[in-house]
Amino acid sequence: MDPLSPAITFFDKEGKGRTSYIGSLVPEKLFYPTPGLWFTNQGSEVLDRLTEEYEKNPYPTETELDALARELNAPDSQKIVSFFQNMRIRSQLSSQ
Repeated sequence: MDPLSPAITFFDKEGKGRTSYIGSLVPEKLFYPTPGLWFTNQGSEVLDRLTEEYEKNPYPTETELDALARELNAPDSQKIVSFFQNMRIRSQLSSQ
């Protein structure tokens, strides 16, 4: 399941909630290019790989982060940590 696909519940006049639509509201781009955020300025291959890893394990170990940073040619593992933190925040905001 896509972590960013919320379920939308509409309420009728009696106040009974019913799920009318469950779908993906993920924008065309997860993150728009932002100065200072390494991952936002990378191609779709890098973002797809990062998203794939996030879906597998949103809380990777330091060793896994270092390996992913080397694989993606990131300047350091903190760039990867930043991606995971931003994804967790997006996930929390979409569930509110």
